[in-house]
Amino acid sequence: MSCNSTCGPLVVTLLTGAPGATGATGPQGPQGPPGSLTSVTGDLSLATGESGTVATVTGIRGNPVSGTLPTANQIYQFNGTSWVAVDFTAGTY
Repeated sequence: MSCNSTCGPLVVTLLTGAPGATGATGPQGPQGPPGSLTSVTGDLSLATGESGTVATVTGIRGNPVSGTLPTANQIYQFNGTSWVAVDFTAGTY
């Protein structure tokens, strides 16, 4: 079709239908590096180890936690002054 100066304005009508289904998502990208933990307050201490900064709980609500780690079937129990590892006996706590 040809048009000279006597043609009217060009009108374009777009026909739209219902949107199509969403396509599949791509693969998940790699995990980013861990954030840096540089300072804490309260019952926590920081140390730098082979795998980065390690946080250690040194107390619970201001009461010290024993340096002795609990073994199998033990829990931390408050003895009035600190949290210590004790044998767990069901029904006694």
